[in-house]
Amino acid sequence: MYYLTWFLQFTTLLLGSMGFILLGGRALKAISAEFTQTPPRLQWFIAATGFVYFAFAYFVPTISAMRNWLATSAALTVTFDVALLAVLVRDGRSNDRSGRDYSIHGTGAEKAFNALGAVAAILVCNTSGLLPEIQSTLRKPAVGNMRRALALQYTVGAAGYYGISVAGYWAYGAAASEYLPNQLSGPRWASVLINATAFLQSIVSQHVRVISNDPSCDGHYVRTHGC
Repeated sequence: MYYLTWFLQFTTLLLGSMGFILLGGRALKAISAEFTQTPPRLQWFIAATGFVYFAFAYFVPTISAMRNWLATSAALTVTFDVALLAVLVRDGRSNDRSGRDYSIHGTGAEKAFNALGAVAAILVCNTSGLLPEIQSTLRKPAVGNMRRALALQYTVGAAGYYGISVAGYWAYGAAASEYLPNQLSGPRWASVLINATAFLQSIVSQHVRVISNDPSCDGHYVRTHGC
């Protein structure tokens, strides 16, 4: 069971990290597309994203060093949610509702694979409660604090990203993109702001997933390097 758990955790970590790099690359390309009609290919932005991830991991190597970035991460998340939700509501009201299609298209196989992809995305997104759960163990009672942190994450936190998903489906119907900022018809500054916050937040989110979560290793690194 230990090896199976390790394999599943490592696989989820690997696939999640790949997804974050793709997200960062797409966000950078979307920003570039706002200023030029012929942006470079996506692979260049993916390479740039990987370099930024590496630099951030080098200068912020531990969970303890992440404490200064938590407020920044929260501000980026709130900015992204509010700006994206505002543009989605605007688009939803301005679009022709009579021509909006909410049906599920595709063959049976396509629907099955899309459902599996959706389940995988939900599982990865819901693991975002890991960080508040870890932080809650620093004070006693650890179990009670962990439960309160997880309850907050899976109510207030989940309402944020599920709410945006529902708003995107309402605004664009079945034509909604898997990356909603690509479909926004709002002003340029809003698109740049949304994609910039998505890119910056992806740096912090990806780092939380790959950083050492073992308190003993983290403490040893802090004592050794004075972080």
